[in-house]
Amino acid sequence: LADPALADSILYTPFGCDPRLGYRVVTMAGHTVDPEGWPMCDAGYLLTIIDPEGLELGGEFAGQSAPAGTAMAFGRYTFETEREETVTVAFRSLTPYVNDPWGAATIRCEIDSPQLGSGQANLVFKLDQTGDGRFAAMIRNVLTFD
Repeated sequence: LADPALADSILYTPFGCDPRLGYRVVTMAGHTVDPEGWPMCDAGYLLTIIDPEGLELGGEFAGQSAPAGTAMAFGRYTFETEREETVTVAFRSLTPYVNDPWGAATIRCEIDSPQLGSGQANLVFKLDQTGDGRFAAMIRNVLTFD
């Protein structure tokens, strides 16, 4: 952490989406995507506010208060096209986000790709815990490049 005083206020964790979630590219301009889509890897880091009192944000969000549970993410998407080209897309939350009481959230990210340029990702997801303790995810992510 940049500021050790925040150690009890934020949680910084790596994440990665298990391919069994079925996170896939289903369409891409100028490409022919198979009906089952292309598997997409999604990995990065998640910063979550864990202080029950919330936290006064700094940096580009200075002056804003965020409640416990607020999160921001950054990382990278990677997938391979039908032409066997590996595409990487770096992402970073444009705004903090909070899951609603039903486990859903909307996330806006700034994106940048050496292959595709810069743009925005708009992601909506919902997590449900199954009877055996695992999670099922419903994810829709639209990436738009300038």
